[in-house]
Amino acid sequence: MKTVLPLFMLLFPILLAAQDEKLDQLVTVDGKSYQAVTVRKVEPDGLSILHEAGTAKIPFEKLSTDLQVKYGYDKEAAAEHRKQLAEVQRLQDAAERDASKKREKATADQASAKVAKEFADQVQKAAKMLRVEAIQNASIGLIGDVEEATLASEAVKSSLGSTVGEKPAWRFQERAKDGVVSATTGAEVKYSIDETGPRPVKKEFIWWEGRAWRIGQIQYKTLQGLLRTVPHYTASEKTAAAFYKKNGFSPKSDKITRKAR
Repeated sequence: MKTVLPLFMLLFPILLAAQDEKLDQLVTVDGKSYQAVTVRKVEPDGLSILHEAGTAKIPFEKLSTDLQVKYGYDKEAAAEHRKQLAEVQRLQDAAERDASKKREKATADQASAKVAKEFADQVQKAAKMLRVEAIQNASIGLIGDVEEATLASEAVKSSLGSTVGEKPAWRFQERAKDGVVSATTGAEVKYSIDETGPRPVKKEFIWWEGRAWRIGQIQYKTLQGLLRTVPHYTASEKTAAAFYKKNGFSPKSDKITRKAR
């Protein structure tokens, strides 16, 4: 395997005796003139000099034959030196490109993570606490009366009965509305007594309480064959996130209607 020498070794002067040699003038074969010259480094491919106007690197090919001989020019050594310099530069450029891509990816990942977190926070804020009294547990979810709660403050009492602070608490609305809640778990069968008729009647219903998200409306067919369109909720955060990603969090999304299969 070919060994690539470090750049600082490739640039190290070969003829140390020529280092800091003073020349009143140095003229290249193409006629360019340098005044008050100090030869700082003799390298395989040329001279590094200081002159009255600054610094320069002069390839051996642009020096006279006398200067080439004086400073030990070797055509093959110069070509090999340039080849190795080019390889070192190529490796350095590749390393810089790789580092740049990693920085760009890290920046993009940070931006993506920030957007994802902001979206996740919005999904959490969109959650509602629901109380459902369902008359039917269908394939589309619990169908029945849905009562939404709003987050409010509740007084915290001490053992002596005095108020010592507040804590967040869900307060349910007094009036329920028809709706469908999908992806629920832990629903319970309960019973109530209807005393509005001439004799009390025991009625069975399905009870569920928990956190859910509004995902538009759903149109379904009742047991009597009628089409109804009611608010649709889901207890699945994953389903809710997919809905909000597609439709946003605007109140307009509450009107998006899908038909039950």
